[in-house]
Amino acid sequence: MQISLVNETYFVNDANQIGRPSIKMVPSKDWILTGAVELKMVFGSLTAIRHYSVWDIRNKIVPWFFKNGRQRCFITDEDHGYYRVQMSPRLLAVHV
Repeated sequence: MQISLVNETYFVNDANQIGRPSIKMVPSKDWILTGAVELKMVFGSLTAIRHYSVWDIRNKIVPWFFKNGRQRCFITDEDHGYYRVQMSPRLLAVHV
């Protein structure tokens, strides 16, 4: 699977490990794709309204963008034990 961002493309292997070809980084057991999350602004703060698994991503169930082209769902990962939501740089596409 490929995840294309504005400035770079990352690769995800079958074990959900993420690699970064631009710096010749092979997929790492310390950097894992955990899924995606749909966020919504509620009372001035971002709130997760739905979580998607890696299975949902691989089966193209995640609605990445709104009809107007704005990003709707964001990649989540675990990097060296820390859970993150990747909100920047902007997601362009996910190729399975």
